[in-house]
Amino acid sequence: MQEREQSYRLYSCRGCSVSVSICGRCDRGNIYCAGECAAVSRRASNRRAGARYQRTRRGARRHAARQQAWRDREGEKVTQQGCAPVGPVFTMSITVDVAAIETLDAPCTPEERIIVPTRRDDGGQRPVRRCDFCHAPLPAFTRLRSGRGWGFG
Repeated sequence: MQEREQSYRLYSCRGCSVSVSICGRCDRGNIYCAGECAAVSRRASNRRAGARYQRTRRGARRHAARQQAWRDREGEKVTQQGCAPVGPVFTMSITVDVAAIETLDAPCTPEERIIVPTRRDDGGQRPVRRCDFCHAPLPAFTRLRSGRGWGFG
């Protein structure tokens, strides 16, 4: 077996456009981040496929049969309970002095801002990058393609 140089791939998620780093062990040609983007895209794809199917004759017939079976099963089930008896209604008016309310999230004035300069205290070392999927440390070499062929597209 030929030994390959260890590398990782850097790509932009097609769902949220976040930059994703993925190690060779986790890389299966992924195009989405480790978050919810893949699941969201999968649900949207399934919805589109279902809508396409329902536009066919067979899909429309099966949908109609399924709906009819549901209506037959449900029978005369009543889901509307009607209006509750109305009792006396009480109203109360309150006056609030907005100026007297103290908010903790209020923006501070320019005189109150304290600007602290940021310092790098990591000894000049670059932080260790990690795979966004398995969180393993990544090697120094980055691939920008999937490595499954050099074709364009």
